[in-house]
Amino acid sequence: MRTAPGRGRSKLSEGGGVGVGGIKGIVSALGMSPEGYLAAGTFSRWIGLYDGHGRGGSVGAFELDPSGGTGITQVLWSADGRYLCVAERCSDG
Repeated sequence: MRTAPGRGRSKLSEGGGVGVGGIKGIVSALGMSPEGYLAAGTFSRWIGLYDGHGRGGSVGAFELDPSGGTGITQVLWSADGRYLCVAERCSDG
């Protein structure tokens, strides 16, 4: 897995861009599911999902609700791999 800095953002994927496999911001949290999906969270409040234990392609990328906190600090998959819990700074929830 490589990151390539851009103008104010990083891309965590092989050539993908924001919304096409890349995520915006500095990667601040990583979590691996039991099935081998990697979740990457950023201080810019983006989540990227990747298959193949982080060596595969992008499954998707999305930004958290703008009314929330100020950056992702932890991502944790449930034991069965169905749910992804996201913790962030200065969050009300």
